[in-house]
Amino acid sequence: MTVESTAISLYGYSNNPVYDKLIDKLGYLAGLWRRHKTTEIADQYQTVLRTLILLGYDDELPVDVELPEGLMPVEYISLFTD
Repeated sequence: MTVESTAISLYGYSNNPVYDKLIDKLGYLAGLWRRHKTTEIADQYQTVLRTLILLGYDDELPVDVELPEGLMPVEYISLFTD
């Protein structure tokens, strides 16, 4: 577990404020998707998550920040599968 992972698990924040803002945005979009279940919201969510991954984020997201597995980008799923 990296120092950043430890910070996330202990305090809910990383050492990177950009990660934190993007994860907050994912949480917002996940909640919005749960209410409205539109393709547009899922597309926005996937774009934000792909951006986060491109910036180097490679930890699992909290469950309440995720969408159903079928809507999660392949780039995210592949981080945790062999």
